[in-house]
Amino acid sequence: METIFSTREIATAIWLIIFIICCFASPQIRKSAVCVIKTFCTPKLSIPFVLMLIYAALIVFVLSFLPFWKWIYIKDISIWVLIAGIPSCYKAIGKKINENQFQNMILDTLKFAVLVEVVISSFTFSLVAELLIQPAVLFLVLLDAVAGTKTEYKSAKKLTSCLMILAGIAVIGFTLNEAVNSYQTLGAFDLLVSFFTPIAFSFLYVPVAYGFVICAEYDTLFVRMSFYEPMDKKIRHYHRKAVLSACGLSYKKIDILQQEYIGKMYVNMNLDEFDDLIKRFKSSNM
Repeated sequence: METIFSTREIATAIWLIIFIICCFASPQIRKSAVCVIKTFCTPKLSIPFVLMLIYAALIVFVLSFLPFWKWIYIKDISIWVLIAGIPSCYKAIGKKINENQFQNMILDTLKFAVLVEVVISSFTFSLVAELLIQPAVLFLVLLDAVAGTKTEYKSAKKLTSCLMILAGIAVIGFTLNEAVNSYQTLGAFDLLVSFFTPIAFSFLYVPVAYGFVICAEYDTLFVRMSFYEPMDKKIRHYHRKAVLSACGLSYKKIDILQQEYIGKMYVNMNLDEFDDLIKRFKSSNM
């Protein structure tokens, strides 16, 4: 098992399984958990999730033909996709963006934290030590979060923040010591691949995140349009086809159309009037 997964990943899996068992052992928590699962299984959430997994699988399929490929790299890829890639895409859907947001999604992965993350995940302690460290760190993080909720806990907040800094320095220090002692047993090329995996996949997932944002914006736009349209399906289909042609994949155009032009529509608007509205939109956004 430890030839595939690090002791830190095994310890995390063990605590996660214990947490899930405890959750489902309580009737009230089990009921809430089932509701969360049902919500996630709705098409608007589950379909993007499946599409992102398929996209990752296609990338792996292409990479498998390269001469340096090893199937052990799937672990690092899977962890990045589930922990960073998919949440980033969902996060992008739920917020307004500007022209720099997707560039920032890439630049965030190039920070020094990536190096620290790779070193810490590559050089771990014994399984027993990891099983003890993880709940201790979690307890400290939760304590720090609670201490920051009220001003009267200000002194406690300073203490927990200092403890977290000291704990972080200690973990990194012991990790670097372990790295020095065991570096020769770890393939340098494999470590390099682990380092560049989050960077490369961050670039590769930017188009996916942008695509989901565009789909979400069109969905919102069409819902708003439906309040200003007749029930005739042919007319609605014509409207949507014209809007798709006018906006394409431009987030800026979709946003302008939604904010400045949809309010000018009305239920009894004929097709010529609608075409004139779209023409004015196009001419002002060339």
